Amino acid sequence: MIKALYSSRRVCLFALGAGLGLSACAPTEDAPDSIVNIEPTDGGSDSSVRVDLDAQGPIPTCSEPGCACEQGHAPKSCYPEPTFAANGTKVCAQGTMSCRSGTWTRCESLINYDLSPVSNRSDVRLGVITSALVSDASTCNACNPDCFVATTAPVTADLTTANSSNVDYSPAQGGITLHVLVNGTQRGSGSATAVCGNGVYENGGTTGGVEQCDDGNVANLDGCDSACRLETSQNWFCPTAGQACRIGVCGNSVREGSEPCDDGNNVVGDGCGINCVAEPTCAVGSACSSSCGDAIKLSTDVTEQCDDGNPRSQDGCSSTCQIEPGYTCTDITGTLPASFPLTVTFRDVIAIPKTGYTRHPDFEIFSGSGSTGMVGTSLVNGKPTYTGACQMGSALAAGCGSAQSTTAANFAQWYANADIPNVMKRFVTTMTMTKGASTNNYTNPTFGSSLFPLDSGGWIAANGESLTSSHNFGFTSEIHHWFEFKGGEILTFSGDDDVWVFIGGKLALDLGGLHSKLSRTIRLNATGTVDCFAGTAASGTACATATRSLGLVVNNVYEMALFHAERHSTGSNFDLTLNGFVATKSSCVPRCGDGVITTAEFCDDGLMNGLAGQCFSDCSGRASKYVTAASYFRDYTATGTCRIPPERPLWGALTWTGDARTGGSISFKLQGAETAAGLATATPVTVALPTTVTSGSFDIRTTLAGAGLQADVPYLRVTAVLASSADQKITPVLRTFDVAHTCVNAQ
Repeated sequence: MIKALYSSRRVCLFALGAGLGLSACAPTEDAPDSIVNIEPTDGGSDSSVRVDLDAQGPIPTCSEPGCACEQGHAPKSCYPEPTFAANGTKVCAQGTMSCRSGTWTRCESLINYDLSPVSNRSDVRLGVITSALVSDASTCNACNPDCFVATTAPVTADLTTANSSNVDYSPAQGGITLHVLVNGTQRGSGSATAVCGNGVYENGGTTGGVEQCDDGNVANLDGCDSACRLETSQNWFCPTAGQACRIGVCGNSVREGSEPCDDGNNVVGDGCGINCVAEPTCAVGSACSSSCGDAIKLSTDVTEQCDDGNPRSQDGCSSTCQIEPGYTCTDITGTLPASFPLTVTFRDVIAIPKTGYTRHPDFEIFSGSGSTGMVGTSLVNGKPTYTGACQMGSALAAGCGSAQSTTAANFAQWYANADIPNVMKRFVTTMTMTKGASTNNYTNPTFGSSLFPLDSGGWIAANGESLTSSHNFGFTSEIHHWFEFKGGEILTFSGDDDVWVFIGGKLALDLGGLHSKLSRTIRLNATGTVDCFAGTAASGTACATATRSLGLVVNNVYEMALFHAERHSTGSNFDLTLNGFVATKSSCVPRCGDGVITTAEFCDDGLMNGLAGQCFSDCSGRASKYVTAASYFRDYTATGTCRIPPERPLWGALTWTGDARTGGSISFKLQGAETAAGLATATPVTVALPTTVTSGSFDIRTTLAGAGLQADVPYLRVTAVLASSADQKITPVLRTFDVAHTCVNAQ
């Protein structure tokens, strides 16, 4: 054991308890020799060793009346015990001790003053309290500079997010406990009850929210995943619970899975497009009628609450384009994506025939520098109409520099909706338009380079056509795109040979007839008109037909249709730029916290989300029923009790009361630092408390020193850590812990 005797030392106790704990920094009654007697504990010797406790210089002399002092030492302030007036007012006195004849005198030259009882926040016998808590430090009152410290057990207001986690103060227990646990009745009506994988479709499941399917297993990659949600890697659908899922086939004229439509073909612009995607229904000169599932949501649409581009229910927007319970749907307006797909139909036409095949009469025969008027001003059945203005063998109309075509029947083959034996083959694909880094301009993948989509396909693959300069120069292109008209949309095309652009079914750009690479830009105006400019900017030289009316109305949906033909082997340029041709689409996300479980949520317990045993705050899973760990700390300082310098604190015993015998554990973590700010990053030392008793103590100084840490630091953080039992059903309670220290002269 260790016995310590100090001269003029002051003992300070900081108490955390269920009731009021008192701590006094007061002169001790020990003999005036500052030594430590270290006695052996193994019974092998009766001797003791006298050592200097701090090993920092000579043993200090005492500073009480009658103690030795050096002649000429400066007087010391002194404070007798207070007295009390009849009205209860505390009467304090301050005096002076002088060094005379080598000893300290008693307290002389006293000056009395009153101290209101209001300031006595604890025992009136002991003087004014100075809390040792860093968060509540006050200055020692002159009535008793060897101050007394008292703290009470924490209450709810004392447990903040800054110093505690999962901790409650329990008046019944008289201490701090793990967070109060929720019970079964607090779980809310939104708790899921279904079981995924039992082959029964159930609306609500603990393994993944609302079930979209249940194929009788919890395997993935079979259409119905382990959370009973439809997999989206392909067009999976699961028509019968407990049976295997199937992949829907687009083009069989039967709507399956997530198909908005299936008309048995891949014709673009007929209301059901490639991959069975719904298209708006459009008439020449009129706004298009938006269809549910076409990914276009108009602010004026009274039938659609949302449109996310698919007919699938249980994703926020139902198969009838209504917002589903538990979701919030917003319209994405004016937000331009990084890219978007344009559906393109390429048609391969024989331009350089091999033996047994015939060249198309309109390909690889004509030349020119641009001829307008070859097509009518309006689409008919979604196709440009042949005017014969530039027909070979006929009188050429104004705008035709030279003959450009043969007959109406031959022209109809350019954009026919079905393959024509020995004449034309169709290929439907997508062209990804990519947004520029610093502009809202979207350009096609081959922008700035040549376009040759059929060099290895079509008639080349069928051995019916020959390449010219390693390329296939005989093909046409057809693009349809639907957008919400706002005014200010800009389209630029730069290329060869024939190009016609229709907006709302009306001709907006005529760049027809064979020609070398030419550039034209059109701009749609909010007035419903279109302006045309030569070049790649919406400014500068106007086209011959600079402005024409298209009859467009703001906030309506219209179709942009582009028809192109590559008919001569001198070049193939196709540079398309779109700006503003976007549509409003609905984006639906689960509304976590409303108590409604959606397919995208694991669970939703409403206002109970985030609590123990309840759904996580983001509805991604369910928390453990019980909180498993809690912590609480208080920061202490000796700066108000020890005169630093020359004194330093000597931290003593930490005494505790609590109960972890029925399960769980309690431990303390100690951190010491020279400053309050340094406590958070100070090296911790953990002391585990025994679970067989309800009270005990350990020496703080010995614990810190044993870990190789400085033990006389003026700031100390004590963290209590409570852990539940292994089954999370039993939690410990910590009722009190007391921290004591003395002040010793470090010089």
